[in-house]
Parts: sequence; structure tokens; C-alpha cells
Amino acid sequence: MLVDYVHSLYEKWSKTSAIFIPAHWGKLFKGRPDESGQVFKVVEYTFKDFLNFSEVVAQLGPLPNFMITKAVQLIVFADGRCGFRYSYEDDLTFMNLSQIDNIPRLRDYQLPVSAAKKRDLLEMLNNRIIPSKYRTFYRALP
Repeated sequence: MLVDYVHSLYEKWSKTSAIFIPAHWGKLFKGRPDESGQVFKVVEYTFKDFLNFSEVVAQLGPLPNFMITKAVQLIVFADGRCGFRYSYEDDLTFMNLSQIDNIPRLRDYQLPVSAAKKRDLLEMLNNRIIPSKYRTFYRALP
């Protein structure tokens, strides 16, 4: 599966890269070609980009059942339909995304890290395991 391949590249490339903040993960892949020469396109998201589909799920039509899935093919059409199938022999089952308006955001705030995690991160910062130029990022964590 493609996800296994990308994960193996992540494992390989992260061993030789200094990653201190989340933005560094995208930079690890951005514009970098894999072994076949294809360049990765990285789309970065923030907590504001995640949508809460639980309120509109009834409008979608049938949803994929990932508990029985061995392989999924997902196709998004220009008219807003999204088709999926569990095997290449199956016909596409459609969800209609174009009929959904105003999908609310999942949350308007960044999830906090635990107090213990933040304490450990700040200790790593104070012990210079994490470079001091990232001090503002870690101190601002909720």
C-alpha cells in the first residue's frame, strides 16, 4: 500500500533530519522526490481545517465500512460526488458531498498537551536538547 511506502520513507528520512516542531515534518517531504522521481506534494493543516461531519453524516448517503476493508479506492468527481469501493471488481458506491453546505469546524481551538508533556518539553528546551530558537513555540503550547 502507498501509505506503507510513505511511512518507510518517513522512517528513512527522519533518521537524518532534525525535527523539533510539527512544521518540520512537512518540510521533510515537501518537494523531495521518492525513488521513482515523483515529488511529494505536502498540504499543511491546522486545527481549524478539520471539519465535524458527525452533524451532516445523514446527508452523505452510504459511508465506507472500514472494518471490512482490505483495499479502498476513493474517487472524488468534479460534481461533488465521492465514490468508493472495497475491491476493483465492485461497482462504485457514491456519497454526494455537493449537497452539504456549511460543515462546521470540528473545533476552534488547539487541543492542549498534558501538563506532564509540556513540563517534559520545556525541560528538554532548558537542557538544550531542543534548540532555544523554538522556545516561543513550546512556551505557547496550550
